[in-house]
Amino acid sequence: MSVDLSSAIAVITGAGSGIGRATAHSLARRGTRVVVTDIDADRATTVAAEIGEQATALRCDVTSLADLEAARDLARDRFGRVDVVMNNVGVLAVGAVEDIPLEAWQRIVDINLLGIVAQ
Repeated sequence: MSVDLSSAIAVITGAGSGIGRATAHSLARRGTRVVVTDIDADRATTVAAEIGEQATALRCDVTSLADLEAARDLARDRFGRVDVVMNNVGVLAVGAVEDIPLEAWQRIVDINLLGIVAQ
């Protein structure tokens, strides 16, 4: 299955900076309309403003099913559908395995695994 990026609708998580931001800009240059999501609402808003009318912003925590559903719903309400989803969020813990607290491991699983599954 191929997607015509000149008319596609994309939802990008973690699009407030880095690879997500660059991808949002790259897709928009090809004509894709983009829902820019980030856990930092200001960063998402800034990127959407840089892109212009073919983008909209939303604060989204990928560990929250309600936030992920809100991103999907915003894309459908604003642009009519969703063609592309880029799960761009990921975290890591640095240090010796035995020194990393259980809470850090849980955060990694919640974001890196379940944040993708829920979409």
